This record gives sequence, C-alpha cells and structure tokens, in this order.
Amino acid sequence: MIRFCKLDEKEFIAGGIVYRASKLKPGADRPDSQGDVMTAETIWRAMTGWMKRGAVVKVMHKGQPLPIEIIENFQAETETRKGRGIIRKGDWYAALYFGETPETREIFLKILDGTYTGFSIGGESASASVGKSKADDFLHLEGPE
Repeated sequence: MIRFCKLDEKEFIAGGIVYRASKLKPGADRPDSQGDVMTAETIWRAMTGWMKRGAVVKVMHKGQPLPIEIIENFQAETETRKGRGIIRKGDWYAALYFGETPETREIFLKILDGTYTGFSIGGESASASVGKSKADDFLHLEGPE
C-alpha cells in the first residue's frame, strides 16, 4: 500500500496513488499486499468500472458507503507530481473530499493522525493466464500494515 501523498487540512482533502502500474519486468514491481500486480490496462478497467458503478468509498472494507466527494481521479499519462509523491505513467491517483459530514471529517482526522494511511481497492480477479477479471467495486481507505 502506498501512503497518501497530498493532504490539505484546510480543505479536508486527501490524495494518493490508488494502485501503481506494473512494468512487468522482473524485479521492477512492488506487489500489493496480496502479492499481485496490475498492468496499466487493467488499472484503467478497474478505475473506469469503479466510476461507472458510482465510485463507492468505504473505510477498511467495511460498513456503509460514505458521502465522500471525488476531487481528482485519473490514470497518469506521463510521470507527474502531487504533493510529496510521484505518480508514474499508468498509475491510478485519486483525491477525495472528507469535509461533508461530521463522520467524514472524523475520518479525515484519522488520516492526519496516521490511523488511515492510504487507499486500498477491493474486487475479484484471477491470474492473467486464466484471463478472468472483474473490475473493482469499492475504493477503501486502508490503515497501516
């Protein structure tokens, strides 16, 4: 998991890399917490599928969807910088607004204190050799490992 790289305390906005694109070169990739990697094409399908299905956000993969507004959501076409992070070509970046309700402001405070440190995606997939993939349904906030 990659830590949030952009925090705006005044605006209640947190941003970071949702998923880093695989280079598919031995030793060049850092697998996610399940040991998986995704190509830029697979990330695109996951990102656009998540948006088409309503861009649901939950905390720690549990509970009801939260009233979180999306401020930025893109797949980098070239390397770019956001806050203190570098988003490589193919990476998925999102920034979310947490100022809507007392509940979401409390979540933002937990981001600031380090309780929640980055994004995590949930969904179903299978290895490329099987050829089956289902795009992500939820964008979760993830705590420290």
